[in-house]
Amino acid sequence: MAERKTPNAATTNQPVPRRPGPLRWLLACVLLCLAACGKEPANTASAPPLRFVAMGDHGTGGTAQREVADTLAQVRADWGLDLVLLLGDSFYPDGVHSVDDPRWRTHFEDVYDAGRLPLPFYAVAGNHDYKQRIEAQVAYSYRSARWRMPARNYRFVEVAGSRRVAFFALDTVALDQPFAGFPDGLAWLDAALAATDADVKIVFGHYAMWSSRGRYGDNERLIERLAPLLRAHGVGLYLAGHEHHLELQRPRDGLVQVVSGAGATNRDVDPGPQTRFASSRMGFFWFEIGPDTVRVRAVSRDGVVLFEGAIQAPAGR
Repeated sequence: MAERKTPNAATTNQPVPRRPGPLRWLLACVLLCLAACGKEPANTASAPPLRFVAMGDHGTGGTAQREVADTLAQVRADWGLDLVLLLGDSFYPDGVHSVDDPRWRTHFEDVYDAGRLPLPFYAVAGNHDYKQRIEAQVAYSYRSARWRMPARNYRFVEVAGSRRVAFFALDTVALDQPFAGFPDGLAWLDAALAATDADVKIVFGHYAMWSSRGRYGDNERLIERLAPLLRAHGVGLYLAGHEHHLELQRPRDGLVQVVSGAGATNRDVDPGPQTRFASSRMGFFWFEIGPDTVRVRAVSRDGVVLFEGAIQAPAGR
């Protein structure tokens, strides 16, 4: 058998590379200096928009949750979907006791199966999740490729076009109902928001601050302690569950709240003066973050678009 030669510039049709000229060397030096200073050069090629779903109060393990999951998979196929925010109460009626709890299969893995939904699911704790060991949900993040809850309070960054989007997961259960050994997370959130240079800041938790005459009503503790902090740091969008309905509220001093707590359960809602849209049907909100606006759709359990509109892209300070 003849010896096989390794292709090179002399034996193929590939041109012989030219030595870089002075301008190329100068550009290379500039890029190296930027890297050494910890700064990133501007990216002229924009990434695609960021598309995500927010839903809570979904963890029943029953028919309704599975039907919502079917619609979630269809939304991914039709509109695109990069990640899911789980806004608490992932395991009814009383959480999970360990990483081996069978509810991981019946309430998460089998419902949002990886074949149809190969996505990260970023979760926060709900009040029902606290009824057993919330630490088990944190620990499962290190076993699962898709379940993301590395701590009770955490952050992550995504890219939407030319904008960097920072998400902050806040344990509002500990904030509203202090538990021994669990700090309320406000000091962490204050420092995390101050440290980020992201263009867009989004905070998500289980408890809503304002409620348009749902079951629970306004949460005065969160209104007093959380809302001023979000405004001080230029957070334009807060996502919550707990109330089992869908609601997009009008801005309050630049802060928009969305309630999406109908992932598998629902209750009646009585819209108030700050309500832009509300529905008692099961479903979720889908978002697309573009250069200037955030497109939003409310989608029912059976795939009906209940609302479609836009909100001003929340810009960080």
